[in-house]
Formats: sequence, C-alpha cells, structure tokens
Amino acid sequence: MIVVKATTPDDDLVTIAHASEPKTMPSDPSRYERHEKHYYDDGNIIFCVESTLFRLYRGLLARYSDVMRDMSYIGSTSNQCHLHPEDDTSMEGIPVVTLHDSATDFACLLDFLLTPNFPHYPNPLPSFETCLSLLKISSKYCFDDIFESAVWHLRNTLPTSLEDFIANPGLTMFTDIRAAQVVTAAREFNLPEFVPLALYAITTYAWGSEVEPADLVLSALPQADRARAVVARTAIHSEALKVAFTMHEHGLVASSCTNPVSHSRTCAKGKPAMLWMNPSEALEEFLRNPLRQLVIRDRCEFHSLCKGCVDGIRAKMGADLEMLFARLPAIFMLLNAIFDEVSPPPAEIYLGITSDDSSIVYYRLSKGIVKPPI
Repeated sequence: MIVVKATTPDDDLVTIAHASEPKTMPSDPSRYERHEKHYYDDGNIIFCVESTLFRLYRGLLARYSDVMRDMSYIGSTSNQCHLHPEDDTSMEGIPVVTLHDSATDFACLLDFLLTPNFPHYPNPLPSFETCLSLLKISSKYCFDDIFESAVWHLRNTLPTSLEDFIANPGLTMFTDIRAAQVVTAAREFNLPEFVPLALYAITTYAWGSEVEPADLVLSALPQADRARAVVARTAIHSEALKVAFTMHEHGLVASSCTNPVSHSRTCAKGKPAMLWMNPSEALEEFLRNPLRQLVIRDRCEFHSLCKGCVDGIRAKMGADLEMLFARLPAIFMLLNAIFDEVSPPPAEIYLGITSDDSSIVYYRLSKGIVKPPI
C-alpha cells in the first residue's frame, strides 16, 4: 500500500491511500454516516469529516477553491482510496479524503456553496454562529467568494459605524459572549472594523455584581484585548467627564434663556426644573455608557425649552457623539489610531520591537491593508 499525505494551509494532514488491489467495504459500516443532504450518488470524490461522509463533485469544488482543486488532483491519481491508512477498505473506487475539521462547519460551507443563488444566502439569513463557521472553514480552504459573502452578512448584522450605533444604542446583538467572539474572529480574520464597538459593548455593560458572566466574557477575549477592555473603562470615564460637565442639566454652565415657549411660559434653560433630579445616579450612568446616553437624550422632546435652545442642545449632543465615537480606536489603544493621534500626520510610522538580546527590529506600519507587489 502507498500512502500519500498532502498538507493543508494550517498543517492538518489530508490522508489519501492507494491500494494495489481491490478491497471490500468496511466490515463495520456504522462507523461512518452519510451526510443526509450532501452525499450525492453521482459525486466523484468523498470527504470523511469526523465520522460523516460527504460525496461531492471535484469540478465544482475546484472552481471555487485552489486548495480543493489540489486535493482533487491528488485524489484523481489514485485508483482506490481509504478512509484511514490503517483501514483495509475502499469506497467503490471513489477517492476519499480525510479532513480534520468539524463536520458541522464543513456542512455549513456546502450549504452556502451549493445554494442556487450563491453567493447571496436565501431566507432565512445565516445566523451569527453560521457566519463564524463559514469564516473559519472558507479561509482555511481558500473559498474566497464564500469568505467575502460571510463578511458581507456580518457587516449587515453587526454595527461598525456611528449610524449603526444610533439605530441600536443598546447593542443588543452582543448577547452573552458574542461580543468576545466578534473580537476574536476579527483578530483572526483581519476584520478590524468590528473591533471598536464590540469592545465598547463589553466595557460599558452594566455588570454590577454579576461577576461570573463578566469573567466568562473577559476570559473569552484574546489576552491583549482583555487588557484593553479593563483599561478602557477608565479612559471612557475620562472622555465622558469632559462632555458631562458642559451639559445644561448639571447647572454648572451659567446660561439661561427668556425666550417664550408658549403664551404663559418662557424657556426653562438654566432653571431648577431642567436639572437632573438624581445627579449622582444620572452621572454614573452617563460615565458608564456615554454614547448610549447621548443617543437617548437626543430622542427627548425638551418641551420646556424654546426651539433655539433645543436646536443648540441637539447640535452639541451630535458633535459630542461624533467626537466620542471617533475616539474609540484611541480609547482601546488600537494600532490604527496612531495615524489619527499623531499631529501633524507623519509620512511614515515605524514600530520598534526589542528582542531578548536587546536588538531592535523595526516594522513600517500602514493604515489599512496593503497588498504586496507580485
């Protein structure tokens, strides 16, 4: 028997064996189960993933993935293939490739690939968990179109812009440990646009006495981002304080208005009726989550104020909201914030890293992804 081993991008082994003479089917077929959907009788290559068999089409896989094309080429050079090299079995002369992946993830990839209106997914839209599975499996086997489709769906599900945040200031899509999963996936697959608001959701969540859920979320973060989330809480407080004490509700800014609101009332700006009733509690909530509080305040009617004062307050809240949102990369000490923090903007920025032997290695940083010349 000749055993051929090909290596996938992350060094998992794809095992293909060639037998010099015909073999019989496994004596214990219950060891392997045909996938209920993706086992096609006219397929010309079989993938064994965990204990599940997928019978598929070489040409279709090769069209979308160079990695699968190479696997199909290796498999086509064999007359008989085995599920594992130690087994004395064959699959009716069909090449069998063993993948060291999750059968659920692989089925997810095939659901996406073999959908008639690929790359757009039919209703219902893929779940967050499905998109993460697709990112993992499609990046590993270079299904570039599927990877881009999964990213497209995430961009339509997860907030990345100020407009997205205003539409959902509670960030309700980041339930349980989902925010931590988003940060982890963004780091692994180079999707930095998802990081700031995911970290903001973790940092500003009202944990209170819920120590166990907080520990669960923080422990699911990459180590560097765990530190960012902890340190950023103080930074958010500092930035919020700069805004909070210029708000008219505090009464710290000496301003008043006598413009009429109705035939019997004048503008209440600067009067006790417009001050926060529970300033300590209100300030604590504002410092914890200033972006959300600014969005909520902007939706207030301000019936006791004249139109000029209302317009002025809304304009200031909008400017404060934009400023705080723009500061998120710096608050979380994200690398791309360097280009915005340095003034005047430099032509180039270099990162110096000191090694154990005191030598220094310099890396030139770029703003965004730069494709190297071929």
